[in-house]
Amino acid sequence: MKFYRLSTDEGRPKKYAWAFPTYGYPTQTVECDICGRSWNTFENIFDKNISFSITFTNNHFADFIACEAFHMTNQSVKNWCESNGISSVIFTKMPIIGKSEFTKEALKSCRERGYNTAKFHDEKPVYYMLSATVGAKLHPDSGVQWVDKGDWVCPHCGYGVGYKKEDYGKPDCIELSSWNGNDLFKVREYDATLFCTEKFKHMCQDARFSGIIFDEIVAK
Repeated sequence: MKFYRLSTDEGRPKKYAWAFPTYGYPTQTVECDICGRSWNTFENIFDKNISFSITFTNNHFADFIACEAFHMTNQSVKNWCESNGISSVIFTKMPIIGKSEFTKEALKSCRERGYNTAKFHDEKPVYYMLSATVGAKLHPDSGVQWVDKGDWVCPHCGYGVGYKKEDYGKPDCIELSSWNGNDLFKVREYDATLFCTEKFKHMCQDARFSGIIFDEIVAK
């Protein structure tokens, strides 16, 4: 059984558009009465209406485009998934802001965050944030561990607990016995990374979708 990690094709030499979060990723503040800590954690943006918008770098749009750690897809991919019974996918329609809608202060803020605002564009094609349900977990050989540091972990709010890559020298590996049969899925340990089967890869290639690369990942 072959599995693949979905990666973004930049579309060289004429690069595809990229999407950038206009206001950054949404976070929620945890105020814990037990440990007394106040800390921020990322919200699960797929559990509710999206709380940030995006803008594009140019108007060379692919079927799949990147938004930092996430993938986005157009209406054609959404329709294709629905027609082919890919039921594990989650599509979240993204609000889009064109360059002309930015204030000078907003553009300055984007530049301070490292974005090249000269490449921002005004076109607003429909795109969806793409995610999937959890369909497998990583094999222990991947070097991703559930980190629990003992006394500094709060059992009430969960501060200090989570999956972390302890050894970056070890490649990720899917635990085959944990796979639930979905052709597109996330693993338990990662929030945004998407994986797929060889069947899904061939279906996408047959559909000639642009902007996507499939990197084989070992399964044990």
